Amino acid sequence: MVKVTLNSKSANLKLSVGKDTWTTVVLDRNGESIPLGADVLKIITSRLIGALDEPEKLELCKNLREVQAAWVLSLSECHCSIYIAKEDQGVRLYVQNAEGEFFSSFLLSEMESSLWTERLRELSMFDQQKASTKN
Repeated sequence: MVKVTLNSKSANLKLSVGKDTWTTVVLDRNGESIPLGADVLKIITSRLIGALDEPEKLELCKNLREVQAAWVLSLSECHCSIYIAKEDQGVRLYVQNAEGEFFSSFLLSEMESSLWTERLRELSMFDQQKASTKN
């Protein structure tokens, strides 16, 4: 199992890559660990990289009442979703639970966003290498 933590000052995302690259995602914030769900690594990395690289190019969701943000990723099992909004200081990630309530948000500075993207690209390469050794 491969474990990676994407760090920021206000929250961390912990990714645990298991069998067949099934990856669980946990939000660590204020000393609390909250499971968000899971998906295959390729989906998680591609969606997050795309959103962090160019958040201003994503279309804002029209049906969200609480926030002005774009959808990034929905996870299985716990059925949480992640949204993103561009801000002056960086990007803000919003986390929505299975009932459609936003229960957490945190800011990533431009530097943190770049570091997350770099780590996610490394994970993506790991995923591609693992897939090529299977074939």
